[in-house]
Amino acid sequence: MGGMANQHKASVTRLKYKGKESLPKQVDNILTEEADTITAYMKCVYHQAKQELPKSAFKEHIDLADNFNVKFIKNKSYEPLCTSNYSLNEFYQSISDVIWEDTYEAIIRSQKYGLIIDESTDIGNKKQLLAYIQHLDEDGVKCALLDNMLITASQANVETITCKIKDYLERKQIDISKMVGIGTDGASVTTGSKNGVVKRLKDCAPSLIGAHCAAHRCSLATSQATKSSPELESYSRTVNNNYYFSILPKDGLSC
Repeated sequence: MGGMANQHKASVTRLKYKGKESLPKQVDNILTEEADTITAYMKCVYHQAKQELPKSAFKEHIDLADNFNVKFIKNKSYEPLCTSNYSLNEFYQSISDVIWEDTYEAIIRSQKYGLIIDESTDIGNKKQLLAYIQHLDEDGVKCALLDNMLITASQANVETITCKIKDYLERKQIDISKMVGIGTDGASVTTGSKNGVVKRLKDCAPSLIGAHCAAHRCSLATSQATKSSPELESYSRTVNNNYYFSILPKDGLSC
């Protein structure tokens, strides 16, 4: 009886799925549909990144396309997942990795390159070390973001900055001896003649020349110039206060 029951169940199962696509075929169709949908979303992300638009505007772009009946995304059920902040970060990172591969190959081929470094603090009050690289390509001089390195305020010293730069170049297999120039903010930490970052890097790159960033020099000049004029100093202070007020969280503030 048990054998007959099992045969009956098998027959019913065969009849139920008769005429339908095989499981591998169904899986393949689902994966193809997912791939097309993700590709469409990544094209939107790429366009948004090229235009330097904020991630928060991504959902509005998708809605705008829908309003114009542009159905470039076949399966709308993926929208909540693909428009989440986590997914957008993954899209950006994937595109960044591909773009960086081409840039990295050009840097490796280049015979000489230079760095531009500067410290900054984000809205979370976390200190960052931004590093850009300029290298020679077939079309001339190219500039690209090398890395955004997180450092703590207590570690923003010569030793930390030098080690972070050297470790990054070594990890990416970029020959430090090919570095011929470095632009800095002119602070003593970077330009100190005896123990600055430039001096330490020059021990590994003999041809290295340090340059005080023109933008920082202009900023220093204008900040000093305003001190001779009370009106300009008041204007500069007002602009700075408005800027810092605009980036403060507004939660809990009331009129």
